[in-house]
Amino acid sequence: MGFELPLALAGLAGALVPLLVHLVRRRDLRVQRLPTLHLLERAVAESRRRVRLADWLLLLLRMLIFAALAVAIARPFVAVPVAYGDGRVASLVIVLDDSMSMGARSATAHGTLLDAARTAARAALAGLPPGSEAALVLAGAPPRLAVGRTEDLSRLRHAIDALPERTVRSTALPGAVARARAVLTGARYANRRLLVLSDYARHVDAEAIRWPGTDVDVQQVRLRATTEPNFWLVAADVAADPTAKESVSVRVRAAGSADREAIPLVLTRGDQVLARGELSIKDGAGQAVLHTNEPAADDADATAVSLRVEDALEADNTLGVLLQDDSATRLLLVDGDPHAARSQDELGFLTQALDAAPRSAGRYEYRVADANRLESVPLSGVDVIVLANVPAPSALVASRLIRFVERGGGLWITAGDQVDGPTYAARFGDLLPVDLGRAGAPGDGDRRGLDAAGAHTTQGLARTQTSERLEATPSLGRARVWYRFHDGTVALAEGDYVAGRVAVLTTTVDDAWTDLPFQPGFLPLALDVLRTLAPRGGTTSHELLPGQAVELTPPRGVKTFRVRAPDGTTHDLPADAPSRFEGTLQLGTYQVFAGGAPLPRADFVVRPDPAESELTPIEPPTLPGRAKGASAGRAVARAGVPLHRPVGRWFFVLAGVFVLLEGVVRTRIR
Repeated sequence: MGFELPLALAGLAGALVPLLVHLVRRRDLRVQRLPTLHLLERAVAESRRRVRLADWLLLLLRMLIFAALAVAIARPFVAVPVAYGDGRVASLVIVLDDSMSMGARSATAHGTLLDAARTAARAALAGLPPGSEAALVLAGAPPRLAVGRTEDLSRLRHAIDALPERTVRSTALPGAVARARAVLTGARYANRRLLVLSDYARHVDAEAIRWPGTDVDVQQVRLRATTEPNFWLVAADVAADPTAKESVSVRVRAAGSADREAIPLVLTRGDQVLARGELSIKDGAGQAVLHTNEPAADDADATAVSLRVEDALEADNTLGVLLQDDSATRLLLVDGDPHAARSQDELGFLTQALDAAPRSAGRYEYRVADANRLESVPLSGVDVIVLANVPAPSALVASRLIRFVERGGGLWITAGDQVDGPTYAARFGDLLPVDLGRAGAPGDGDRRGLDAAGAHTTQGLARTQTSERLEATPSLGRARVWYRFHDGTVALAEGDYVAGRVAVLTTTVDDAWTDLPFQPGFLPLALDVLRTLAPRGGTTSHELLPGQAVELTPPRGVKTFRVRAPDGTTHDLPADAPSRFEGTLQLGTYQVFAGGAPLPRADFVVRPDPAESELTPIEPPTLPGRAKGASAGRAVARAGVPLHRPVGRWFFVLAGVFVLLEGVVRTRIR
């Protein structure tokens, strides 16, 4: 301990004042006249002992009071090692890497690298003398100014303590240093310092960092991860399984820093295991394929694939998976006149057209259902339903189809000998864009051809000949007529209904009533109709990195639009316009709901940046004119002037305690 005013210690001589007073004014007992001398002698002896002890105690307390006050006035201090800097008042900016790789286990301390970084940051703040200012910049993408320059260092301590145990962000150290440079530009003190705490793993891109000038003292601290190998998932690609109907295959690719045989691989939905397998890493990479016949379910828990392995970093062992193929338009084709021969089946020409559709026209996945089983066919994940020559459904099935369209689905009704127009009109009511009547011929001769009636014009339909069609009257204000027969009657019309769309073709999609399937424009027409009917809500991307924003578009007509994060929390978004969702800081599957119903085509997954899993360290760059970065495991301390911590106030407190004790003793001996 030292003193800033050592001459004030001369005041210690004041501690002798109580001693002198004590010697001059020695206290004795009052003379008392008592009748019994024997009792008097005993009382005098006992009282003298008690008073003598109290006097010495009072003397000691009074001397201590004077001594404590003298030491306090001398402004005592304790010299403590400086954790960072040189003990002078400074402007400090701490850049703390909170990327996913900092969740790796530390090689030199208990816990993770992020725990070690927090400890080093607290030590640096503790070494700043009063009056210093500091700021905190976080280097996980995107770089953030967590706390601006402030003399209230408790704000920085609170922000450091509030950092999560593990994060999933990518590294943006160059951007974070740029933010720190900007903060230091307006620093209050000429003594400006920058402390960088990072694992300096290979993905840091240290060469891209623009360091401040030599007027800023820069210290880099590299935190070392455990040498235990790390294994991570790179991708999980979902596709229809060609070996089994209604089955899905998940092709999993992984990587690792060491070879490892037979790592357990599990595909789960919530607590349910959908598939198991094994994956081996050789020469840094490996892959495996899992198969499941569990369909994607709108209301199910999120699906994920996981490596079951103990390694250096846990966060990269799991990937969210979307079992549905969101790049394709999913069709349910309901066959009203099935036949073993494809050429005679009601849907034969349409399915051939879909199979022949070019990739540039989009992807279409379809499954065929029997009209008699429509009541129990699952509609989960379906975008468009096609009723091909299907008899008017029951009231129960009709209400189910109406709900499907209200939630944003598409419905295409095509005519045939089993379709009774008036019954359809009675079942569906306002859902239909046209009022359907009985079947009949559209006219004679050239009056049976097709004329484009709207913005949708498809080449190769001019020579179409139709022998029969349903009479149809467009609904005022709702129907958009695409084509008419030469006699003016409706051939194809489409319209909106709540959030979805409905189209009606008044003739067949096979060759029973028309030669439309043989026309060169049949395939483009069918694809145009399906594209128009496909739901419009969705997302621009289904795979994101942590912190990356995504554009989400609600279906038209819904009142609520909501995102459910992997931890179950929900986020409400505008239901009347596209919006930008930025809350993507959890790994896993994000499920989207429109009008309270699942919107699987808008679901997306947030997956870790594979670069973060490469934990191989690099040496911090050597800066001209500056010391090299400190190596991990060593304290952040550097040689410099010890920091003087004032302790005078505690001597004032001690003097006050002695005063209280002196008063208590005096009261007891009266």
